[in-house]
Amino acid sequence: MKNKNKDEPRTTPAGLWTLGDEFFRTVEHVPEGGRRRSILCYFLLSHSIELTLKAFLRANGSNVPELIEIGHDLGFLFRRAEARGIRGIVALEERHLDAIEIANVIYKEKEWEYRKRGFKQYPIIDDLYSCASVLLDGTRGKCAGRRV
Repeated sequence: MKNKNKDEPRTTPAGLWTLGDEFFRTVEHVPEGGRRRSILCYFLLSHSIELTLKAFLRANGSNVPELIEIGHDLGFLFRRAEARGIRGIVALEERHLDAIEIANVIYKEKEWEYRKRGFKQYPIIDDLYSCASVLLDGTRGKCAGRRV
């Protein structure tokens, strides 16, 4: 069995936040009109949100095994971050929460990576993009410090 605790000192809030920022910045290279048609943009933004929320939780005392156990559930991550005070530093709008909720159905099951047949409801890409941006901006000081 893999020793999850060995990654404890190497998995920092700044490292997680920086990865989230890199996934977000990649989407900026796709022209706005093309984002709606790209599954990749939905995945990159959702992964950015996951990493940013995990960075916030890590900065607020969560350990690596806890973060691994949460997995890719954006809704659960957000509720945990909300309990730790993320609303005090990030001004999320209702449309951002809706985007997280809608994206989570597909993202936590990894369906943007491994497609399944059937109808899927996608979040509004501009709302998902704005959500990732607001989360990164609001958590920068707490998670990334001055080095980013």
